[in-house]
Amino acid sequence: MLCRACVEGRLGRPLAAEDFLRKGQADDGSDPEDQPMTEDDYGIYDSLTPETLQAIDSAMIAFVSSRPRRVAAILVYMHEECSAAIPELHDWFYMDRIEELIEDGVLVVLAEGQKPWLHLVRVSAPDRRDLQPGAT
Repeated sequence: MLCRACVEGRLGRPLAAEDFLRKGQADDGSDPEDQPMTEDDYGIYDSLTPETLQAIDSAMIAFVSSRPRRVAAILVYMHEECSAAIPELHDWFYMDRIEELIEDGVLVVLAEGQKPWLHLVRVSAPDRRDLQPGAT
């Protein structure tokens, strides 16, 4: 099996939606089976308890608390090194949780990358006056 980048390399161009159609078939986008999967398509997300969500958030915060991390590093951590008590979920789920933590002010973006998974984030300190110039 070839990865998408390998197929694109062999084609000499990026893949297009038309590459996945049978000859003569038109894609009108009306078939729900042709749509990308969403959160509703995965039953595990319905079964996540508030305690599990808190454990997921806490694991990400703890990982970032030691030093700033790229979002991609958080994703790898959640998949490879995180507690067995936390179910393995899709990257986009963790990305959504990280986005919520940023919106809530728990995490702060130090440097934006070209893609969201390249952002450098750190845990927000409750009082950052000590880092401001001229602060006493």
